[in-house]
Amino acid sequence: MSDSSDTEVKVKTVKLRGSENYAQWEAHIATTLMGKGLLPYIDLEPPSKDLKDRENIKDRLKSAKAYSIIFQSLSETISSALPSDVKDWKSPNPKSLWEEIKKQYSAAVGARQAALFQEMARKTILEGEDPMPALAAQRSAHAQLNSAGENLSDKMLAYAMTLALPESFTTLKQTLWLRESLSSSEVQAGVQAEWSRRKTEGESATGMFAKSKFRSKLTSNTFNNPKKQFDRFPPADHSKYCSFHRKT
Repeated sequence: MSDSSDTEVKVKTVKLRGSENYAQWEAHIATTLMGKGLLPYIDLEPPSKDLKDRENIKDRLKSAKAYSIIFQSLSETISSALPSDVKDWKSPNPKSLWEEIKKQYSAAVGARQAALFQEMARKTILEGEDPMPALAAQRSAHAQLNSAGENLSDKMLAYAMTLALPESFTTLKQTLWLRESLSSSEVQAGVQAEWSRRKTEGESATGMFAKSKFRSKLTSNTFNNPKKQFDRFPPADHSKYCSFHRKT
């Protein structure tokens, strides 16, 4: 009698590395989910945690299992590049995870890579715009390009991030460029500190700026209008009567 392990079918797991093997990965993971009766859950929002009945608890567990299978089939580079809300294992959502992966990697490799290069070497961030989301998008594009087989250094990303900053960050950029080995983490930390400082100073100066603007406007209106100036500062001997009637 042969051991039951001899008849077990071992399925090789296909890890998603990027756009170049997305089609193979999609077919593999879809059939895996299908075999476990979990494929419908990639099109459904998970039930609310507030619903405590047995059927919803059962569906929530299946939804979490589908999420786990998909997530474990991703390479470390792919999983680390996911948005934080999508890779939140405390609130597993297989639908959001599936849609995010499809959006990022199902496009034609050439077109997708061109879009990622454009995102990484983006145009200048606008003055007054919060730079952090743009820098995060650049880092994500860099990670996705490398996961697709490119070999772009972190230093290249760091310089791309500094070049995207607006002119008002020139002093910070020059300081960063003087470093012997610049990293994207250093750029992000430096920009975050500078942006936080500007926000703090801007909020504290708002009231003073408004008062200064009001005073400037008041002064301008007064000296540009002789009547207003006369009304504010009348001559000491001014009277409503002319000189002839004052004598009489």
